[in-house]
Amino acid sequence: MSAEASGAPVEVAFTPDGTKAYVSNYSMYGAGFGPEGSDDCGPGNHTDSSYVYRVDVATLVIDKVIKVGPGPKYVAISPDGKYVVWSDWCG
Repeated sequence: MSAEASGAPVEVAFTPDGTKAYVSNYSMYGAGFGPEGSDDCGPGNHTDSSYVYRVDVATLVIDKVIKVGPGPKYVAISPDGKYVVWSDWCG
């Protein structure tokens, strides 16, 4: 039996050629994750790290997972497609 986890996608940015999409995942739910992500980042409000996913647009398959800080929201890609940046709301 395997544990399942799910997340809460927030924002997406597409590569300049439109072949990939990077999706920020604000919060994880399931075994080993918690508490739920929150905009309240005050002292003592621990929020787990999360992920940014790269999705192949043609197949809709996640082909890369990037572990990031807590509460990733905004994601952007440089005009030349070389860099992906995101903001960790609570990091």
